[in-house]
Amino acid sequence: MKDGTIDASVFWKFVLMFVPLWWAWTGQTLFINRYGNDLLPQRLLIGLEIMFVLLMISSFNIHFDETYITFFIGYIGLRMITAIQYLFAAKKRKSGSQERGTFSR
Repeated sequence: MKDGTIDASVFWKFVLMFVPLWWAWTGQTLFINRYGNDLLPQRLLIGLEIMFVLLMISSFNIHFDETYITFFIGYIGLRMITAIQYLFAAKKRKSGSQERGTFSR
């Protein structure tokens, strides 16, 4: 920042860091609102997600070119956990509909 303005490169680095973090948070929020339970396995996965978020946040700095690998690992970890949660929810939903004797398409 010089003369009260932010350089364009710094602004775009911020955008490139903020959007994936926001997108991962939005995906997790949508999952919790749809299928969230207060069960131990889900709490453990959320704890693991928090560790990946901390990994991402630790790479937030002006020299993002040097720390983007850490950010990328955190982002991939977050998205993988969300995908695993959706797989568990689909499996649970499928087994629940078979137990009731109803099948949904």
